[in-house]
Amino acid sequence: MVWTERRLNGHFAVELTGPRLTPDQPQSVRDAVYAAAIREGVVVVRDQDLTDDEFEAFAATLGKVLSYGEIGAKIGRAHV
Repeated sequence: MVWTERRLNGHFAVELTGPRLTPDQPQSVRDAVYAAAIREGVVVVRDQDLTDDEFEAFAATLGKVLSYGEIGAKIGRAHV
């Protein structure tokens, strides 16, 4: 299934409608989500009904999943 994109504003952010975000999706599905995130900065995928573990497993197929603390350290703020 192909993603349908809808711009959420004129500067950044897109809503994707399509398949369920599971780690067993074909590479092409995962690549499309990754490309949208890089291009738009913010990606919204509604109505996914995923557990935290399922969401993290999908995110890990796109790259390293950073913890809240790791993100703060990367931008030079310990308490982001």
